[in-house]
Amino acid sequence: AISARAIIGPDGHPAFVLGSAVVGAGFVGYFHANTVGLTGPPFVLEAMALTGRRQLRSYFAGQDIVLGVIGVPLLAAVSFGLAAVTGRPGFGFLGTAVGLAALGAALALSNFFTVVMPYPMDKRPGNPMRQAAQGYSGFQFLAILGSVGGTALLASPVIIASVLTSADPASVRMPALLLFAAAYGLALAIAGTRIAAIAAEVRLPELCQVAIRSKL
Repeated sequence: AISARAIIGPDGHPAFVLGSAVVGAGFVGYFHANTVGLTGPPFVLEAMALTGRRQLRSYFAGQDIVLGVIGVPLLAAVSFGLAAVTGRPGFGFLGTAVGLAALGAALALSNFFTVVMPYPMDKRPGNPMRQAAQGYSGFQFLAILGSVGGTALLASPVIIASVLTSADPASVRMPALLLFAAAYGLALAIAGTRIAAIAAEVRLPELCQVAIRSKL
């Protein structure tokens, strides 16, 4: 819906490209914000190999790498596609820059929520997608709100930088923003794995209990 605002209606504006990048990255984080519940009982087998903080960091980092390999090209393609339709190709670089920072923030938040706010998942008749188990709908709502809202907040430095440098030459502005956003997003993702590993080290028994209660 936010992406469409960039190209539809009299009030459409290319700046909505930036919003679509943030929201898109936020939902990537949300779909990954309950790894324990989504994995279900097999997580118990994985937990047997997570014997220390280093192994936990590698566990979270490995998942982030996979999501990053998929998410970065998709966010870039959407940003450049929308920018081309609006007639402002330069916004593709800005959308990609914001997307890189937002994706790093989303991955960091998803790891954090996985550890501090896990909830069991369940299958419901008529719905192929698993939902939060009965009594845990509030957890799912908070995961959506926290993922999207937190991603927007953490990505705000890149958005502000994009606005403040609007008068600078594009040949300097675009590469600088992309490098800054990539470094900032990577730093957030790394920080997320470290914080999640510290928190998970003492919560593995609780995480396993949540996983066991999930139904595949």
